[in-house]
Amino acid sequence: MQAARDGYAALVADRTILRFLMHANCAAGEPLVGQAVRSCYAKQVATVQRLLGNGDAVRSWFGAGMLDNVAAVLGPADIDEPWAHVLTAR
Repeated sequence: MQAARDGYAALVADRTILRFLMHANCAAGEPLVGQAVRSCYAKQVATVQRLLGNGDAVRSWFGAGMLDNVAAVLGPADIDEPWAHVLTAR
């Protein structure tokens, strides 16, 4: 799982890719976009379930990933404020 996290982190180091993925999530109400996004998530969930099992572990994995995405966009590691410290566990 750490290799998957590292690979994803390398992919979204290109902020254009990360923003595209986040915009796709936000545009999922559009039928064609939603179908593509749901198909992608279905594959991701199946992979994570194979590795971690069902239930809380899968939700925790995706929850941590969403927080990572938001943190990558907001850059809280570079911000010296209480809310940023909470998000980055500092």
